Amino acid sequence: MHQEFNANEIFIMAEQIEIEAYKFYLKAAEETPVEEDKAFLKKLASFEIEHQNLFSEMREKLSEQEKTALTFDPNNEAEEYCRSFARMKNIVKRNVDFTNMKEILLNAIMIEKDTIVFYSGMKKFVSEAFGKGRIDELIHEELRHIDILTKQYDSITATA
Repeated sequence: MHQEFNANEIFIMAEQIEIEAYKFYLKAAEETPVEEDKAFLKKLASFEIEHQNLFSEMREKLSEQEKTALTFDPNNEAEEYCRSFARMKNIVKRNVDFTNMKEILLNAIMIEKDTIVFYSGMKKFVSEAFGKGRIDELIHEELRHIDILTKQYDSITATA
């Protein structure tokens, strides 16, 4: 059976992934002992909320075609299924030593990479007519996060 998605459904998943990443950074900020690291992690958490809001705005601007349901959904449950699916992907469920900023950053970089891989994989299930090109916008935003995280990691390792 071949499952198809539309851009709207992928954006719903993306919004949920951002919420899960926000929780990761908040937990890290709560547990890390260094105040400077706490501040940086809280800033990253705020970036995730900004992303979630951006993805929500982008989703609202999708065309009707890009929002067209491709599966029979008489009870309008597809949106909740997409959110549940994104929560279960375990993208941000990792055992991390939140007292070690290098480990936090390495895990955060892996989370962003895993998210890009997830979006890239989901993209093959979205046809051009239903917003395949929009998925690249999600990937671009995650690449920006990798850049921020990598620069922070490099600054820590350079001073160590």
